[in-house]
Amino acid sequence: MSELSQLQRTLRILQVLSVRDRVTVKDLFEHFDRQIPQRTLQRTLVLIEESSLPLRRETGAHGQLHFSLERRFHFLPELLNADEALAAILLAQFGEHFEGTPVGQALAQVIEKLEQLLPLNGVVARSGILGLGDTFRIKQPGRVQGGAGGQVLLRLLQAILERRVCRVRYRKLGAGGEGREYLIHPYSLALVAGAIYLVSRQAGAESWISLAAQRFVQVDLLEDTFEREPGFDLGTFLNGSFGVWQSEPAEVRLEFSAIVAEFVQERLWHPSQELEQREDGSVTMAMSVGLSSELEAWILRWGPHCRVLGPPPLRARIRELLGQALAAYDDGTPTA
Repeated sequence: MSELSQLQRTLRILQVLSVRDRVTVKDLFEHFDRQIPQRTLQRTLVLIEESSLPLRRETGAHGQLHFSLERRFHFLPELLNADEALAAILLAQFGEHFEGTPVGQALAQVIEKLEQLLPLNGVVARSGILGLGDTFRIKQPGRVQGGAGGQVLLRLLQAILERRVCRVRYRKLGAGGEGREYLIHPYSLALVAGAIYLVSRQAGAESWISLAAQRFVQVDLLEDTFEREPGFDLGTFLNGSFGVWQSEPAEVRLEFSAIVAEFVQERLWHPSQELEQREDGSVTMAMSVGLSSELEAWILRWGPHCRVLGPPPLRARIRELLGQALAAYDDGTPTA
């Protein structure tokens, strides 16, 4: 057998492992016609392990090591197609939500591995997945700075998967100090408007609460477990509100001027929305949604181009807020 390079030797070993389980160094020694020292083969197996390939080792009789590749491993991995490459780009953009945390580091490693599966002649491959700032980017004004600590998110995710009761210390918005202690049943995590929220129930209570992940001061998983509400569905839960704050649904009717009508029509603002265009170009929107400060803020963002038709309490509330905003400018300060 002519002398093999390290790469050739590694590929030959992977070929053997891809069709056989519980391969020993002695097996490989015989496979290479006893031309490659067993110590060299042992070092190559260690290099394969360190390359994050799914190589499993078992200790057999007399301490002999047996090596196997997990069956899900393909010796010749499939390259990403265009849709999969785009999915990888989208995934990479969520890294900024976890920057500086263990979750962010793990996500960066996943993206680095995906980059190795890009076709060499692909447009995306030439730009590189890790340098995506000029290729695709998600802009989220108001995104939480710093976000929740990686350990907090990992603990919450573990609690959700294992249905563990949690003792948490949580600091409400505007409250100082170390926050208050609660016993909660964690159900789901949701990314809403640039922030991660935990959807949960307080132990002994029937109502649902949404807790901002960045305001958790401490999360402890207890040995106690809880039974999930059989009918709970995260999508249905989120559809009941305009953001995350829950309240009884109301029949909301809004009128948008012709200036913003097309912009309103081309987007889904709420799953229950129904749009109707009028002859003057304006658009009316009807939706069943809970009244909340999030809905009020969204209506106010349209300025004079959105008018509340109903229900009366929402219409009165918007009038009140507009009056307060006008009063804030009616202080005698001259305009430029």
